[in-house]
Parts: sequence; C-alpha cells; structure tokens
Amino acid sequence: MGFLDPTQMFFLLISIPFLIIAPYCFKNIYEIVEETKLKRPDYVGPKWADFLLLFITLPSIAFGKWVVYKCFSGYYMRNLPHKHQGKLRQFKVEKACENIFKAGYFTAISVYGYFAVVKQLPFETPVLGNGSWHNYFVDFPYTPFLPATTYYCFLNLSYHTESAIQMVVRPGNDFFEMFCHHTMTLLIISIAYITNYNNIAVPFMIVIDNADIFVGLVRALIDVAPAPLVLSAYACILVSWGYTRLYVFPFEIIGVASLKTFHYAAGRMTPHYFMTAMLSVLGILNFYWYGLLLRMGYRLAVGKQGMEDKQKDDAAYVNGKTKNN
Repeated sequence: MGFLDPTQMFFLLISIPFLIIAPYCFKNIYEIVEETKLKRPDYVGPKWADFLLLFITLPSIAFGKWVVYKCFSGYYMRNLPHKHQGKLRQFKVEKACENIFKAGYFTAISVYGYFAVVKQLPFETPVLGNGSWHNYFVDFPYTPFLPATTYYCFLNLSYHTESAIQMVVRPGNDFFEMFCHHTMTLLIISIAYITNYNNIAVPFMIVIDNADIFVGLVRALIDVAPAPLVLSAYACILVSWGYTRLYVFPFEIIGVASLKTFHYAAGRMTPHYFMTAMLSVLGILNFYWYGLLLRMGYRLAVGKQGMEDKQKDDAAYVNGKTKNN
C-alpha cells in the first residue's frame, strides 16, 4: 500500500506531534470553555452537548452516500469502459458514486454556510478574500452565535468523520496524507466550534470546500465523459483551488485571521496556537495537492496519461486487496 513511501511518511511524522499534544490542549480548552461560561452565564453559545448531534448528522451523511449509490451505480455499471471488469469495475462504480455525492454535498453545504451563517453576521464577510478577517474577532469570545452554525459545523464534522472511517476501512496508497488531512480537519472543526471561533471557522470551511466541488465532479466524470468536458472541470479546479487555497487560505486565513489576531485571544492562547499550527499543515497539503493536480492536468492535456495513471492506481489498489484477501 505504499506505507513506506517518503511522502506518506512525511505526513505521518507531521501528524504525530499533534496527536501527542491534543490531550493537553483539550484539557486546557475545557478549562477555557468553563471559564467563559462563568463570566457570562447569560450568553447562549456552543455547548459540549451539541456534539450529540453527531448521532444524527453522521448517519445522515452515510445514508446520503447510500442513496446516491443506489441512484447512479446502474448508470456507471453500464457506461464504464468495458476493459474494467470484475472487482475493478465495482470499485470504480463505488468511487464514482462517492464523488457524485462529494460534489453535491460540498455545493449544498457551501451555499447553506454562506447564506444561512456568513451573510447573517453583522459585519463584512471576507469569504472571497478582502483582507478584513480581523473583523471576525469583534466581541470574541461572545460573538453572535447562530443556530445555523451548529448544523453547518456538525454536518461538515460528520462528512469528514465518515470519510476518515472509510479511509481506515479501505486504506489506499495515500493513507498517511489523508490521515494527516482528516486529523487536522477534525481537530480544527471540533476545537473551533466549542471555543466559539465559529465566525472564522465557517468562512474558512467555505473557502476550502468550494474546490472540492470540482474535484468530486472530475472524479465522477473521468471514466465516462468526453475529454474536453473533463479538462473543463479540471480548469475550474485549478482556478478555484489556486485562488482560495493558495491565496486566501495562506495569506488571509493564516496570515490575517490567525497570526495577526493573537491579541484577541488573550488567555485563550492554547487553542489559538494549536489551530494556527494545524492550519499551517493543511496549507502544506494544499500546495502539495495542487502540484499533483497540475501534473495530472498536464498529462490529461497532452495525451490522457493522467487518466491512465489513475486507472493504474485503481487497479493496483484492487489487486492488492484481492491478494490480501
């Protein structure tokens, strides 16, 4: 499975310190949350009990994926190239359906987050990048808390939790980089929610989620659509990813919202430092993945080697599972 690949080991080594530090951080975070309640008992904000919502949202995500599979598996089984047979064909059907759900989910959750949460906040919203991220710390930690924030955060938390479970059940060649990604993402969403960094966490999630719409779309189309259509979707990935993840993310989310706002987090430095460090790791992943996207896009443009490489990866994964079984 490539566990000893240098790139995968690099991401594993990055993840280990965060797993070691996390228990201490959560102890400090619990103390901060309790202190916040004592200072303003009248304030209605995030609660630990809200995490029980996962018992509803997590099964909802899994059910949504099942519905999409039932709706589209027949189409893919009929229309995939005939050279894909047996377990490889079934694997490709499952992955294509997962990516249809991915594209639809990130479209819906981004629209919901923007209009139900971000647009309702009483100050300028820098989702598309305008340099005013510091506004999100006005009145922190007692910033306005919307019920829609809870649903948005826990739907996203559930999506990434379900993806992490699938990663463990069906590990691929990119296991450790995805382990790193899911570890950082789950910790950031959880800590940001309970410490009421939500006015920045929600726009942050919208910023990084939009590129995944096109990632899911490309992966759903790559085996059944004409090459020009796939290339058009790839172009959308490169533009959206390049702007949101390579510009807005490092310069405004990490640069402005994290590094230039420590004075807003007086007495609450543990979660602020910890989340800033994890955001930086996600930034490394963003640049690494963009490099892979550029390479695949180039290969697609000059001769479809990118498609063939993906097919080889899928075949290697399925053959490996078959041998292990």
